Amino acid sequence: MTTHCGYGAFPGGDPRNFTPDPECSTDEEREAHRRACIIWAAHGALPPMDPDHLLLTDPEGRLLIHIARCRFGLGTYQFDDGEPDDQGDNEPAPIPAWYDEVQP
Repeated sequence: MTTHCGYGAFPGGDPRNFTPDPECSTDEEREAHRRACIIWAAHGALPPMDPDHLLLTDPEGRLLIHIARCRFGLGTYQFDDGEPDDQGDNEPAPIPAWYDEVQP
């Protein structure tokens, strides 16, 4: 399994895999995150939340504004891709057979 890390808005899922950046989140956003972690620990899920994104369009359907709401502010997150690794955790991947054919 591969763990992916990133920085930005909460991507969804388990809020315990997200850490609000104290410089890019408010006290209210950090408190909302703390409460979400408690709810997830107790129930394994979060209640439905308002969408994080709002798209405003003109009458013809053209995008006018894209508003991104970050309910927990910005921060770091990590998630596993859920795919089993083909190799052991400490073994390098094998060199493909075609490798020697494309080397100068």
